[in-house]
Amino acid sequence: MAREERWSRSIAVGSREYIENIQTKLGVKAIHRKIHETQGSFELWEDKSPYTVAFGTENEKLRQENTYNWDSF
Repeated sequence: MAREERWSRSIAVGSREYIENIQTKLGVKAIHRKIHETQGSFELWEDKSPYTVAFGTENEKLRQENTYNWDSF
């Protein structure tokens, strides 16, 4: 038995009419979400962009400030 990734990466899986209905019900929350056809059905999901592009330098600063020296304890 193999795991089908589309069930865990998607907001909804089903017919085009079903996906469009879900997208309508989500309203503004679904503005940037895309409908993709996969294996004879449709999926609603948003394209993923890495957080490192937008937050790379900020994350580095947080990592440096959140360190503790074990010798101090």
